Amino acid sequence: MVLEGEMSFARMSEDETVEWIECSAGDSVIAPANAPHTFHNRGTQIARFLSVSTYYHETMFISGAVSVGADAPPPANLPPDVFQKFVIASEQAQVFVVSPQSEEQELIHD
Repeated sequence: MVLEGEMSFARMSEDETVEWIECSAGDSVIAPANAPHTFHNRGTQIARFLSVSTYYHETMFISGAVSVGADAPPPANLPPDVFQKFVIASEQAQVFVVSPQSEEQELIHD
């Protein structure tokens, strides 16, 4: 559920068609289990959303995320070592981060 701002969500159907959904505060999106999906803040304003996930996502974020305060501004740049730590934790949790090459290929598989 989008709590603040606007977010773009993408999900891939079984025929590998990518559907982008634009969401505003109060909107929700559901991605079926094991469905490739991603999210992106394409705007210039801060966006916040609530994600309800499986145990594997929780372990990924505990292992690979950096804790910040709820009102902390987003980082200007993510240090490469922090991103690499997140990628390793993701792979261990069976979540795969795909480097964006185009809008259609910008999917995170879980």
